[in-house]
Amino acid sequence: MNDKTHLLVLDDEKNYLLVLEALLSDAGYTVTALNDPETGLAFLEESEVDVIVTDMKMPKITGREVLEQVKKNWPHIPVLIMTAFGSIESAVEVMKYGAFDYITKPFSNDELLLSVHNAAELARMHRQYRVLRENLEERYGMHQIIGKSRAIRETLAMVDRAAPSRSTVLISGESGTGKELVARAIHFSSPRNKGPFVSVNCMALNPGVLESELFGHEKGSFTGAVAMRRGRFEQAGGGTLFLDEIGELTPELQVKLLRVLQERRFERVGGTEEVEVDIRVVAATNKNLQEEVEKGNFREDLYYRLNVVHIALPPLRERREDIRQAGPRERRHPQDLHPRSPGLHDRLRMARQHPPVAERGGTLPRARLRRHHPCGRSAPGTARRRGATEKRRGPLARATRPGRHPGAHRGRPDPPRPGPRRLRAGQGRRVARHLQEPAAIQAEEVQYHGALNRKDETGEGTL
Repeated sequence: MNDKTHLLVLDDEKNYLLVLEALLSDAGYTVTALNDPETGLAFLEESEVDVIVTDMKMPKITGREVLEQVKKNWPHIPVLIMTAFGSIESAVEVMKYGAFDYITKPFSNDELLLSVHNAAELARMHRQYRVLRENLEERYGMHQIIGKSRAIRETLAMVDRAAPSRSTVLISGESGTGKELVARAIHFSSPRNKGPFVSVNCMALNPGVLESELFGHEKGSFTGAVAMRRGRFEQAGGGTLFLDEIGELTPELQVKLLRVLQERRFERVGGTEEVEVDIRVVAATNKNLQEEVEKGNFREDLYYRLNVVHIALPPLRERREDIRQAGPRERRHPQDLHPRSPGLHDRLRMARQHPPVAERGGTLPRARLRRHHPCGRSAPGTARRRGATEKRRGPLARATRPGRHPGAHRGRPDPPRPGPRRLRAGQGRRVARHLQEPAAIQAEEVQYHGALNRKDETGEGTL
């Protein structure tokens, strides 16, 4: 038994109270036994209780009244009702009010212990649920949206205003700007935070599969439909449905989605019965839907249904003052690059890349930055450290290093310095994949670093 499970036992008969306290204490529970139900309700205000065991017939307050008070103020606590005047009618009555179990006196010890054990397991699952819920709210709350720029402050203010409402939200922004993070922040800051958050990527599935995924299907509606399946709209009942890449929907699915947004009801694939749902829809896109409407690729009426509340997320290159805040999370992943590492923020500003949220884990690993530097070199500072090492080794070591001519230590002049370093075959793809920069910016980086290495006749840099 779990010795941390706290039981509150209420009974006006002291003999039963002593027997119950001894039995449950021997079973490994922490027991508080009281013969006054009013004192028991006051005790609940001050202490944390997992399970309540109460008698039905008591003076002043009956067991049914105790059950009503507990379910009103502490609905997560299981309540077991005991009575010496058991009847089917009284058992049905207390079960309707939410009692966990109904036990008649005299009772079997094994029967009581089994009921208490099941109630304690339910209480334990409730505790785990509360912990997981707190962790989710901590992970996806608005405080996870990092930045101090005016654009981010306006975004947070819009999220704060949109969260309490039931309005549909459209989030627009480039890939990697954190659209799903904002959608989760809206959900966990709204009154629907106790309900599910269901996410669907509309671009990841073909139209036929996406229709079944969203609306579900009936048994035998198509080949392979061996059973009825609930769609994402039904799964998100009472919560939030996040539709990512909404601009990729086909015209047929746009019509069905419009009907759901208007009437909050739909039919499963192959079905005739309408299903009513209570959901909130949050959509996201990296396209300009207004331009898609003008081109005829997106329905205008659906666009206005989705665009009730619009949140536009700017990329990091348009809010460079947030680079330091948007760097890696310093102490969560000690193996990753620290945000105050020398030269990191300068390189981020120079690259003008998308936010690091697009990188796995929200971090920029040290080895990845060092291996895939835009000009194919190690990170800044490596050459300086290498030069210091060569100075300690002496001129002969410097001369015999690959790439140096043998006469360097005898005072002979160095051969002409090469021009801008070219990226090797395949290296440009790795740079683009890891740093996510346009090709033009990569070329600019190569020319810039190549120019730093060239010297004119006067010994001065060519920049």
